[in-house]
Amino acid sequence: MAILTVSAPSAATSSAAAASPLPEIYNDDSEVSTSEGNPGDTSRVFLRFGRSGDLSVASSVKLTLVDGTARRGRDYAAPAYTKTLQFRAGQDFVSFFVNIRTDYVAEPDKTFSWHLSDPAGATIRSDSADGSVVILNDDSAAPPMFSVGDPYYTAENNFSTSPADFYVTRSGNLAAAAWVKVATVDGTALAPGDYKARSTTLYFAPGEALRHVLVPITNDAQPEPLETFSVRLSAPIHATIADDTGVATIHDDD
Repeated sequence: MAILTVSAPSAATSSAAAASPLPEIYNDDSEVSTSEGNPGDTSRVFLRFGRSGDLSVASSVKLTLVDGTARRGRDYAAPAYTKTLQFRAGQDFVSFFVNIRTDYVAEPDKTFSWHLSDPAGATIRSDSADGSVVILNDDSAAPPMFSVGDPYYTAENNFSTSPADFYVTRSGNLAAAAWVKVATVDGTALAPGDYKARSTTLYFAPGEALRHVLVPITNDAQPEPLETFSVRLSAPIHATIADDTGVATIHDDD
């Protein structure tokens, strides 16, 4: 008769059976994008990495940034090309942010990538070892152009009068400084009896898109019909003129 002998499991076998699988480190956004922005803006991208499974122990993984058409120091800023991401016991997410370098230069979209390696106390999910960041160009390649608009409303009375406010705008590529001359031109309203004549040169700093030209209106007690005068643009530097004339209509309430 055969005798069946059943051995008790060893301590090592029991421990292995009871051990939980290592947590998985993952990233659900393998490609993210962000607008470049303009100087003075805060532009950054957040890389968020998660951990699933048994979170009772700490884990770590090495993150490496890899230049593509976007270059570290020129297009984006990070403390280093490599960073060890640390997960504390119980922690399920860590984030790493990259600052984007802003400018006014029209250029193609650019990319850099990231890579995860050397996990400790965890594994890397098979679809989460690599990803990329796209920096989207938001600067216009169109030639810069000046325009001037009509003031919204201009009134003349005996007590107080707001100046005529002409908006001079610049559109297109704003990477360089630009200048344009502005001067008032009589219509049915005449300087200095109806308004104070102005002639000046407006300077637009790199990135600047709007300047105001304020023209004082002359008060009197004489009832008058609607009168008009203009502001005209001329002699642009580093730009052209799309709309050279803005017209103010003086509404008399005497």
